[in-house]
Amino acid sequence: MDSKQFQKLLLPKLREAMLYTRSRIPMKSANKFYPDKRMIDGLMMTNPDKYRMHSLGGDRNRSLNLAANRKLKLAPQQVYRKYEQDHRNGIRNAGNCGENAMIAFWYLTEHIRELEKLVKTPIKILTIFLKHPVDHSLVLVGTEPPRGSGKIMENTLICDPWGKIVCPLAHYSLEWKMKMNKWSNRGLKGKCGRGTYDPFYDQCSRESVRVGRLLISEQTYSGKTQRIKDTKTYSLINKNEFS
Repeated sequence: MDSKQFQKLLLPKLREAMLYTRSRIPMKSANKFYPDKRMIDGLMMTNPDKYRMHSLGGDRNRSLNLAANRKLKLAPQQVYRKYEQDHRNGIRNAGNCGENAMIAFWYLTEHIRELEKLVKTPIKILTIFLKHPVDHSLVLVGTEPPRGSGKIMENTLICDPWGKIVCPLAHYSLEWKMKMNKWSNRGLKGKCGRGTYDPFYDQCSRESVRVGRLLISEQTYSGKTQRIKDTKTYSLINKNEFS
């Protein structure tokens, strides 16, 4: 299929998946925060709910909620089901990039027949993990390359609910850097282990798409969803692997 037509038809559906995912994680991420609480003073009157979310108490509640959910040791599909059920019951949850990717992956997997009918071609959906020092998960949607090509995916589209980015692969690095710069200018910092970092001025964060080596953790293709045990790593900027 023509890549431009593929993008035109599927990008709106990936945006739907992103918005769905973010709606199921209303407490937002536990690994992004405002260390200088003066940066959120203006929200006290204009958006009190958001102000409370980013207060010290809000930071603590997000971390406790995420820790409690992770303690359950749920499989990705179970995470998707739990967050959906909790949403229906009015229970709010937090989630980092991993939870965002799991929910988006399974939302798209449950709608794959609809998507394939729309583009009239088989679709492949992947959850990927950019290894340390990047430590980031997201979802790729595209088509299966010709047999023997050595590629993992063609017509690759990005669905990154944590970063609130949906775009063609070719645009992802720039979109990512722009988002990291936006967060940095707002005063947001990231948590990594016991430390913190600036999302833009930390080179590893800013250049995540370029430097990150990725593992494929889950795949849906040809009517089958499976966990991937392969330890081989790939690169999003290698056009011989993703295009």
